[in-house]
Amino acid sequence: MSTGLDAGRPAAAHSPNGKVGVVVLNFNSFEDTRRCLTSLGKLLHNATEIICVDNGSSDDSFPKLSAEFPSARFLRNERNLGFGGGVNTGFKEALRTGCDFVFCLNNDAFVDDPDAVAKLLRPFETDPKIGLTGPAEYDSSGANPKFSGPTGRSRFEMKVSGAAFMVSRKVLETVGMLDEGFFLLYEDQDLFVRIEKAGFRVQLVKDARFMHAGSSSTSKHSALMEYLEARNRIIYFARHWGISGFMQGVIMLYAKRLPRLVLTYSEQGRPELLMAYLKGILDGFVALPNARYVGKVPPIRFKGWAGRASRTSR
Repeated sequence: MSTGLDAGRPAAAHSPNGKVGVVVLNFNSFEDTRRCLTSLGKLLHNATEIICVDNGSSDDSFPKLSAEFPSARFLRNERNLGFGGGVNTGFKEALRTGCDFVFCLNNDAFVDDPDAVAKLLRPFETDPKIGLTGPAEYDSSGANPKFSGPTGRSRFEMKVSGAAFMVSRKVLETVGMLDEGFFLLYEDQDLFVRIEKAGFRVQLVKDARFMHAGSSSTSKHSALMEYLEARNRIIYFARHWGISGFMQGVIMLYAKRLPRLVLTYSEQGRPELLMAYLKGILDGFVALPNARYVGKVPPIRFKGWAGRASRTSR
């Protein structure tokens, strides 16, 4: 029997006005996405449209999900466009259908607070400079916080989690969407910094929360992830943090990390991970002439990685 997105949703809502598009990205992850979409059916906000984007899945998750959740809007990319490209498909659809705000939620996350959307909308109503809000992040049990704000130990910390955030239509039309050149990793941080540079505020809403299982469909120690971590960090820091920030965030970090990676992957007998990381550093420096410009970052250069990417969420 279909669970549907309307199950458990009251006929009327007691929350701020404004049409909200909730964008969820699926990639070969039926169970994760199913749990996420089921949780969204309990939201009290009555002007919410669920947009699920399938990012070129090769399994049967797309037809199964679209059959089980008929009240959601389903879109499909014919190939994996990465997290940025997949989410942007949803962003564009939300704006096309007249949404005033877009709530981006990882498919391996879910919400247990029916007022979560209303809480994320309230700062927009009281402060015209608010451009993006985000809830506090907890583990899948809901008992242990994973992200409840920056610690202040580093200038490079994020103010909200990239796994769940609400952004206004005005900001997307002013600043633009996620930079698809990153493919995966750092595209959320990049958007948040661009929003602040444009004069808007990014605000954590601590009384709103979500649960995040955390990359259940991906091995963090894959060649693709090592490559993207190395490459995208260079592009991100070069774009936003100037010479001193670039030195601190990239060169000093690699000087500390590379010896450890050489030792670790040698002991594990996985030289392909080290080679992927080194290739990422090389391609990051090759991309530096275009790093400052959104939309100009060249695509990833490892043949076949985009198609084999096992994860489009963080």
